[in-house]
Amino acid sequence: MYHRIAQETDVGLHGTYLIDLLRGIDEMETTDLITMTDRRAYDVDYLDDAMRNLGDAVDFAVMTLNLEPDVFGAALSASHVAWQFSMGNPRYVAGMNGCAFARAVLEDSDTPYVDADDAMYADGSPEYWAGWALAFYQWYSGLSFGEILASISLDHIIEMYPVYHEMDISRFVDRMEKILERT
Repeated sequence: MYHRIAQETDVGLHGTYLIDLLRGIDEMETTDLITMTDRRAYDVDYLDDAMRNLGDAVDFAVMTLNLEPDVFGAALSASHVAWQFSMGNPRYVAGMNGCAFARAVLEDSDTPYVDADDAMYADGSPEYWAGWALAFYQWYSGLSFGEILASISLDHIIEMYPVYHEMDISRFVDRMEKILERT
């Protein structure tokens, strides 16, 4: 797993980060994950916005629009809009709120839904956390949402909430790497 990360990033890892790779992601801090490579679809400055927007999008799609998580996951996998998000298009990463992004994904993927007023909550539901964590993992891995969600369903990511939501995001990344490694 760690060898694959070093090969895929191909950015001439600096000595301290190579040591982090050797000791494994389990012992790394979030800042190590963020600074491990400098080749990402978008700058780390946009990462918080991206995570918040995808968190709001998943929460809105599931809790307000009453879509099954895997229906929205399928839309994320099929949507060119979601692909643009994963490539760092600022219009989708930070240029619209999560509700507007969810609608754009659903419309682009021809997924039927009954629209509702924007609803974004500050309480951090499992659905919000799943979108938030998925956005981080997508940014970290460089994989598309389709590639990720072909190996693990959005519903399964939501089910990870009780165990992983209080942990450092690096624990979620490590688990995702293990899941994607098996497929």
